[in-house]
Amino acid sequence: MKKTFFLVLVLCIAFLSSPVWADARQEADQAFATWREALSSNKPDNVVNLYAPDAVLLATLANKPITNHHDRMAYFTQLMKRPNLSVKVDEEFGRVLSDNAVALSGLYTFSFQDQPSVTVKVPARYTFVFVKNQDNTWQIVEHHSSKLPERAPSEAAPQNP
Repeated sequence: MKKTFFLVLVLCIAFLSSPVWADARQEADQAFATWREALSSNKPDNVVNLYAPDAVLLATLANKPITNHHDRMAYFTQLMKRPNLSVKVDEEFGRVLSDNAVALSGLYTFSFQDQPSVTVKVPARYTFVFVKNQDNTWQIVEHHSSKLPERAPSEAAPQNP
């Protein structure tokens, strides 16, 4: 009897909480879409304001962690000097950590113009952690982005024993 009650209780909690978690995932997906749009805006403030004050950014083109507003502004100002900068998601995975925290990770490709007729594409991997703050807005608290290796270890040529 106790096992049945416990199972019913767990199922009820899962059922009742799942819409909230689905909402959290949708809201985080929208926050990520806002980040991508902001990156293409050529206005660094639009991107930087999406980060929590104490967010950690491990950026694709930076050699040290970026942990404050001033350094995030400097990074994105420099990044946005590239003409026609944009990012396209190639593959995404999401994990709802709670009703106010979601982790998104996957692969994306940055594009920009290097010369009038040359588009540069930089494939990269990413992880974002979004947290809903007290104002019910989603902010980035963790962001890691790095270029994809030229060749994955599983694609490497076999080694001689």
